[in-house]
Amino acid sequence: ALFNSAHGIWKSFLEVTEADISENLKVNVEAGFAFAREAILAFKENDIDDKGKRGTLIFTGATASIRGNTMTSGFAPGKSGLRALAQSLNKEFGKSNIHVS
Repeated sequence: ALFNSAHGIWKSFLEVTEADISENLKVNVEAGFAFAREAILAFKENDIDDKGKRGTLIFTGATASIRGNTMTSGFAPGKSGLRALAQSLNKEFGKSNIHVS
């Protein structure tokens, strides 16, 4: 399963609004969470294949998930949150032969 959604605000920090951040987190983190939940539930129903795997969930990312820059204060929080979600899911569901990256 591939989650390739993003919402970025490319403004200086003082131009970014709370509504901008809310929308960014909704598209990147909330939607990523909902997508992951459905994908993992479906994967858990799969039999383990001949390589010992049930499924793979991939989130596309951005450098801003690790390191912010000028004009990314409205983009980096969502991608950083999505990256942390992916890492957490990989730790939790790797034991069930579901790979998350």
